[in-house]
Amino acid sequence: MSATGRLDGSSQRIRPLAAGSDRPRLRTIARWLNRLLFVVVLFLAAGIIGLGFYAASHTDQVFEGVTVAGVPIGGLSEAAARQRVDERFRDYAGAQLTLVHDD
Repeated sequence: MSATGRLDGSSQRIRPLAAGSDRPRLRTIARWLNRLLFVVVLFLAAGIIGLGFYAASHTDQVFEGVTVAGVPIGGLSEAAARQRVDERFRDYAGAQLTLVHDD
């Protein structure tokens, strides 16, 4: 096919793709994708840093909202949380447990 082709009965000039003819448009798209990627990475980094600070502030404490079998232990130290759970289940620890198996 030459530089002229027939489409729907009319003669239209076919423009060959020149190297770099879409370069400005591709650069614009690439620039926006780079900016979007930067913003996403920035938000992820901020989230990771925030979680790190939160975890560092609770190094010797149980995280807020944690419960063990209905006993709230959030915000307590490990020793206080263990004591609270032990107090709650002290009666159960001394109770006799009977296991039955159907033969």
